Amino acid sequence: MSSRRTSKGKAPDVLSAAYLERTGNNKNELLRRLTAVTETLSSLSEDLDPTSHPGLLSLSTALVSPSIIGHRDKDVRLHAVLAACELFYIFAPEPPWEESEIIEIFGQLIRQLGNLHATSPGGSNFEAYFRILEQLSEVKIGVVLVDLVRTERGGGAG
Repeated sequence: MSSRRTSKGKAPDVLSAAYLERTGNNKNELLRRLTAVTETLSSLSEDLDPTSHPGLLSLSTALVSPSIIGHRDKDVRLHAVLAACELFYIFAPEPPWEESEIIEIFGQLIRQLGNLHATSPGGSNFEAYFRILEQLSEVKIGVVLVDLVRTERGGGAG
């Protein structure tokens, strides 16, 4: 009965902003729910059609809120970045965020990658860091940032 289970029946409930908002100010509950979100996204990402889960857009918005992506706890920020990476994969090629939000995600992603030096294969967050690195290599998330920079410079694609 744990919310960590990732059955298709539970996916719509977990994959929404409302699921994250029900934590109040409890950091442990927020972290537990973010972990459930990332596990669900990871297990369903290949089969998930964003249009069949309207809660994904609200989840995307919730993740970039200062109370989550900018949370004072490093584990909360790590799992928010991981969830964002999963959403980049699901929504590819068009991410569900505005440019400023994408830049915020990348800033936090870079800060999280800076923590790799303190992570070991047996560490509690090793799997999360590993999954982020997998997403970076498989989805080519960095291309989104390059496109944003080109657009800002006025170079565009044409």
